Amino acid sequence: MQNHIFKVSGIRGKVPEELSMQDSYEIAQAAVAWFARQSPNLVRIAVAFDGRIYGHEMYQQVSRAIVDAGLQVYFLGICPTPVFVFGLHQLSAQAGIMITASGSSAEFNGFKFFVNKNLVQGEDLVAIFNILQTREFIKLPQQGKIIPCPILEQYVDSLWQEFSHLSQYDFSVLIDCGHGTTGPVMKKLIHRMGWKQVTLLHDHVDGTFPVHNPDPNDLKAIQFLKLELKKSKKLFGLAFDGDGDRMLAMDQYTNMVFGDRLAALFVQDVLKKYPGGSVVLDVQSEKLAAFIEHDQAKNIVVPACLKALHDGMIRHRAIFAAQMHGRFFFKDRHAGCYSDAIYSMLRLFELLVKYRTTFTKMLKNIDDQMDVALLKIDKSQIIKEL
Repeated sequence: MQNHIFKVSGIRGKVPEELSMQDSYEIAQAAVAWFARQSPNLVRIAVAFDGRIYGHEMYQQVSRAIVDAGLQVYFLGICPTPVFVFGLHQLSAQAGIMITASGSSAEFNGFKFFVNKNLVQGEDLVAIFNILQTREFIKLPQQGKIIPCPILEQYVDSLWQEFSHLSQYDFSVLIDCGHGTTGPVMKKLIHRMGWKQVTLLHDHVDGTFPVHNPDPNDLKAIQFLKLELKKSKKLFGLAFDGDGDRMLAMDQYTNMVFGDRLAALFVQDVLKKYPGGSVVLDVQSEKLAAFIEHDQAKNIVVPACLKALHDGMIRHRAIFAAQMHGRFFFKDRHAGCYSDAIYSMLRLFELLVKYRTTFTKMLKNIDDQMDVALLKIDKSQIIKEL
């Protein structure tokens, strides 16, 4: 194992060159020991994996480490990261290990750790690394065990309960699931909603990612969506990343729509419900920052990383946070502590219904408003946290 696989918000490395199965077992042992320090009454740890190569083998190592420590594994199955985090909120697990490398290419895999439903990041990951080095693992006297807790159906049910009104409409949209784990979820949701015009690409899970990397920002992924959108004559396109926590879009003229413009649509709607609320953005979104400041909301600009967004949202009790790369955190009608591409998609569909317009026209309207705001606002008043 190489030290550099420990990142700010998780662990990620090439398998097996940088991250072997034995490494997976020992990293899980270290994570369990750290979890126990945070939750003295630790009993249950939720575990899931996405469709990446070696995902199942890494799950076997992780679950063995937890059982060997004398604890229970709540196995949530193969699912996107947001579905896993939804499971953390529904079940009585005190901690969680999600096996994923998000939007990285096929040779990578890794871990995201959660304790008390929050993503483990920064110095806490350093602490886990230190336990790994000192090998201060735990072994409780009781026998551990694995308990299957499939969560996918419950997740789809929750979306149906919140967005069942969207079943009255249909949406001319092409969605690239990138051979990630959003595909099976979307198929269930489309069936539940009765949508006929929502068309999926690459909805079969394949950890080799044979067409393009599972990253909506990837140039090859963008070019593929452009080609397919032109052929399909759909009114817009969407693309999810490999583990389902990022979403980007494309208008009917095949122009890529990045996170700042999507966030402007979302935040304008949320601020109507929470006027003057706090919004957290990454530093790449100057036009959006001016737009929010013009709406007299409290805008906090943070570095462009998941940790800064997550921490900023908690510290400032923000109602919304966004990243240019396609992460959207809703505190309105959502837990707010994690980004969910499918949930974001449904919030976008709601806006199309609410304003009775097309995606392209809605973008044109918000672009005009952002341009006006950028000219009027005093940029020195934007709150920064760098």
